[in-house]
Amino acid sequence: HIDSTELLINKALDFCKPNGWIMSVISDGVLLSSRFKKFRDKLIKRYSVKGDINLSSDTFKPYSALSTSILLIKKEQSVNQTTFFASLERIPKPNEIVELPILKNWNKYNSNEEIEPSKNGFIVEGIREESFHFSNYWFKKFQNSLEDLNQGYSSIPLKELVLNIKRGKALKQHDKGELPYIAPAVIRAMKLRVEELS
Repeated sequence: HIDSTELLINKALDFCKPNGWIMSVISDGVLLSSRFKKFRDKLIKRYSVKGDINLSSDTFKPYSALSTSILLIKKEQSVNQTTFFASLERIPKPNEIVELPILKNWNKYNSNEEIEPSKNGFIVEGIREESFHFSNYWFKKFQNSLEDLNQGYSSIPLKELVLNIKRGKALKQHDKGELPYIAPAVIRAMKLRVEELS
């Protein structure tokens, strides 16, 4: 059984010229779920995953509350693959698009210019098929610099916390006994689905 999103992206890449680009709006399940792990692995090995922009949770409201992202893929094989990640926290007004920090950082990335890492853009070398989602790389990149969290609490990804609870694993506690703190960067307006946490 092949998912329609996977089929559409595969067909688009088949028709795409060498060094051409495709851009697809996809549900975050495709980026997170273990069901799509082989598909993500194929994308890494055969193509270049150039961009992953996490969209605001109200992007398609009132028609859909599905969490989505824009995936940008170049039809080329890349040995040292880098990927641009960003998160759009709100839908910009038409007059704000030209000045959108994410677009400015995307242009810098494509021009090999340095980017000041933030939610408006940061670069990851060697993404892995386990997850293509923004929050996974955001947490890994910035977990040590989240000053507001360093109040005697540890921070762990929500997925890791849920999986540990599901598997019956004891939660690690701070030496003072507090429960782990979940970083705000990891939690956005979202609905938890078992398939995305497996």
